[in-house]
Amino acid sequence: MLYREHKRLKVVYSDNPKEFESEFNAAMDALSGCDPTYKIDENKPAFCAYITYTETERIPDRVADEYHAMGVYYLCKNCPLHELTTDGRVKHVKCEYSEYGSAHLEHEACEVFYRRLKFEEIKAIGEPREIKPRRKKDYATREAEYMERRRHGA
Repeated sequence: MLYREHKRLKVVYSDNPKEFESEFNAAMDALSGCDPTYKIDENKPAFCAYITYTETERIPDRVADEYHAMGVYYLCKNCPLHELTTDGRVKHVKCEYSEYGSAHLEHEACEVFYRRLKFEEIKAIGEPREIKPRRKKDYATREAEYMERRRHGA
């Protein structure tokens, strides 16, 4: 995956201080993952803030990244290109497309598999796995969990 960063600007402007406060806080919350910085313009008769932030564009550079963007991935055991085994205890199998000549069945499939799958040259064995999104906990949630642990530990 390639990443390209873009600098952006958001201007928050209002004559009403309560409205400005609300809009400013909402903008900072919305941009919290984009490393926002701000400057308050005190020369204006109204309330004005300039918020600069960085927006990151994700560009897939491999076929596997395209599948990851769809929220799925495949393991080597889903690939029909390696040597087949009937022994369930075996985790390493011979594979001519692997860098070292063998592949671990529980590792993610290689780019050759994804490319051939995309162009429908092969069919996957079984279903893909789902990529579960990571959710960041906000400060209030982390603080509540900490206080709960302290209460039970004390």
